[in-house]
Amino acid sequence: MAVSYGDIMNRKKILIVEDEAITALELEETLNGQGYEIVGTVNTGTEAIRFAKEKYPDLILMDIRIRGNMDGIETAKAINLYYDIPIIFLTAYSDDLTLSRAIETQSYSYLLKPFHERELFSNIELAISRHRSLKQSIQANRQSMDTMIDLLSDGVIRTDGARIVKKINSVAEKMTGLSREDLVGKNVWEIVSISTARKEVLMDFLNKSEQGGDAVIHWPYPLAINAPSGKIARVMIKIEMVRSPEEILEEEIYILTSADNN
Repeated sequence: MAVSYGDIMNRKKILIVEDEAITALELEETLNGQGYEIVGTVNTGTEAIRFAKEKYPDLILMDIRIRGNMDGIETAKAINLYYDIPIIFLTAYSDDLTLSRAIETQSYSYLLKPFHERELFSNIELAISRHRSLKQSIQANRQSMDTMIDLLSDGVIRTDGARIVKKINSVAEKMTGLSREDLVGKNVWEIVSISTARKEVLMDFLNKSEQGGDAVIHWPYPLAINAPSGKIARVMIKIEMVRSPEEILEEEIYILTSADNN
C-alpha cells in the first residue's frame, strides 16, 4: 500500500532516549512499523536536550537510567524548562523514590519494563492527544484574556520574558500617544521611564519574585510615561507573571494605573 504525502506529513515524531542499544533499536523498529517517525535515538541527557531543540518531537520516550551527568528525570526537568513536549518515562525501577521524582516532572506516563506493545502505543496516543487538547485550551484562554485586556479601564502592556512588548490595549495607546504598531516589538522600558538606579532595584525585585514563584508584583514607586506630545503621565504599575502549565515564565503583563499627576 502506497504512503501518501499527507500520511508522511501527519506522522507523529518521537525522540527515543534509551541507554540500552538493543532496547533502543527494538523500540525504533516497533514504532516505525506503526507509522511513527523516529527523529533520533540518543543515550545521554545532553543529546536529548539538543534533539528536543532541533527536532521538536511530538513526544519523548525517556529511559530514567541513561548515560552522562544527568539521569532521565533530570533531563526531563531541563527539557520542560524550555520546550513544551510531552514525556513518557521508561524504566525497570518502580521504587517509591524514583516514582516520586518522575511525578514531580509532570510527565504524561510512566511505563515499567518490560511492557507490551499495545500498552506502549496506547500511552503514546493518549499523551499526544492530551497534550494537543491542553494546547488548544491554553490558546482559547489566551484569546479570552486578550478580549478582557481590551475591556479594562487600566492601560495594559503585555511583554514576553525579555520584556519586549507583545500586546497593548487602547488605554495604554492613549497614555503613550503611540499606536500599537509603534509600540509592539519595543522594550517596555523605552515606553515607561525609570531611572537607572530604580531600574536596577526593580530588575532585582522581579528576578527574586520570579524565583520565588510570585504571581503578582506591586511596585510602590510612581513611574512616568513620556508621550511624543511632551505630556508626562505619572503612573503606578502592577506586574503579573503569566506561566504555562509547565511552570515556564512565558510573558508578563504590566498594568499601568494613573497616579496623582498634581
